[in-house]
Formats: sequence, C-alpha cells, structure tokens
Amino acid sequence: MPMRDVKEFIKTLDDTLKHFYKPKVEFLICGDINTDYLIEIKQKKKTSLIKKTYNLLHRVNFATRIQSNSSTVIDNIFEDKSIINLSSISPIINDLSDHGAQILTITSISAIINKFP
Repeated sequence: MPMRDVKEFIKTLDDTLKHFYKPKVEFLICGDINTDYLIEIKQKKKTSLIKKTYNLLHRVNFATRIQSNSSTVIDNIFEDKSIINLSSISPIINDLSDHGAQILTITSISAIINKFP
C-alpha cells in the first residue's frame, strides 16, 4: 500500500471484507500493509476500526522491516479472533528482503460442525 493512497487502501479493504463477509466466513489476512503498529498514527486507528468491525486481531508485535536507522511493524497478520483461540507468531530472518517473514502457528481453533439429519 503506497503511503499516498492510505484512504484508498482502507476503503478497498473495507469494501473487500464487506463483499466476502457472511456470518460463518472467517478471515486470515497476511501482508505488507504499510501501517506501522509500533507507533500511533492516524492510518493505524482507521485500520483498527475495520479490524474491530470484522472481529480481527493483529498478531505481529515485533519489527518486520529493519533498516540501518529504523525498525517498523508494517507486515502483519490479522486473524479472526472468534475461531482462533490460541496461536503464536515468530519472526523469520531470511536475508532475502528488507522485510522479515513471519510464521503463524495455530494450536487451537474452534470449528462449528453442522450435522445433517
């Protein structure tokens, strides 16, 4: 998401989630969203409102982009907190990019199984 198009990104994210949202649809969103979760900024607050609307929880709380003079959390994973009860996330330093990777391990998930008569 280019910084100049923050409003457009947030609107597109909201429109996309609205399109796919149904009572039994769960979301797991991963990616470089260019919203630094280490600092309080306007775009973080707007993204957080969308997350609350769709019951999403951001999981990455460690630097994912480290440069010589800065560290940011701009890559994140948003999971549906209504179904994922227990998970952990860890950084993977890969030296292939200026962005680190993350690994999400889900150890407990709630599932509703419909039984047909």
